[in-house]
Amino acid sequence: MSSDSCLERLPPELLIPILTNLPGLECLASLIQASPAAFRVFDANSAGIFESVFSADEVHQTTASLIRITAYIRNCSLPPHVHDLFTLRNCIIGETTFYEWDPPRWPHPLPHAVGTPGHHHT
Repeated sequence: MSSDSCLERLPPELLIPILTNLPGLECLASLIQASPAAFRVFDANSAGIFESVFSADEVHQTTASLIRITAYIRNCSLPPHVHDLFTLRNCIIGETTFYEWDPPRWPHPLPHAVGTPGHHHT
């Protein structure tokens, strides 16, 4: 008998709907920490999963922006115009205030993968 849970044996096509329908960020974080299969699916589909969970959890716009910015930094995929700390600070301020920048300072949604380059879930 295998020690893998049923969740670990599900194909990505079934794990994606599970991840996108979680009720909040805490549930998402818990699941991807507990399940290597869920982490792999999340890592490959993070933008869509994050946006779905943000909607379900009714994450405050400022919190969602900070999470997106953190994901950009961790993924080493800051927009090309962010080339120094001063510009990064201004973009963070722009995204976390109620003033609407036109055009937005950050492209949305998140980059394809979230996490430190080379980071692998064990």
